[in-house]
Amino acid sequence: EMCIRDRLKRVYGIGEKLSERIVNFRTKSGGFIADVQLQEVYGLSPEVIERVLNEFTVKSAKPITKININTATIDELVTIKYIDYEIAHQIIEQRTLREGFKSIEELTKVKGFPVKRSEIIKLYLSFE
Repeated sequence: EMCIRDRLKRVYGIGEKLSERIVNFRTKSGGFIADVQLQEVYGLSPEVIERVLNEFTVKSAKPITKININTATIDELVTIKYIDYEIAHQIIEQRTLREGFKSIEELTKVKGFPVKRSEIIKLYLSFE
């Protein structure tokens, strides 16, 4: 069976460096949980990501325990990538004012929220 790195290199636009970066990212993050995480691999253009996803997809995603945005503590929120204490504090303040969040769209309106990363952050949240 061809190793993943060699299979990645057959995708147009991916060479030694990028294939290594993708595999290292996967190893470091303990596996991908969704295709959208490819956006986090440095140096991958949207075009290349699209070509990678034609060949690969996250099939057996590692299970994650989602955090309920409406009951989470600050300490729980900061375990999510891209959410720091500052943002977590804002989230909790806004949550109290608006009596909870119903969607990621509402959450993106929180001051300082990393909107560009909302697709990734959303993977870790539930809105019950």
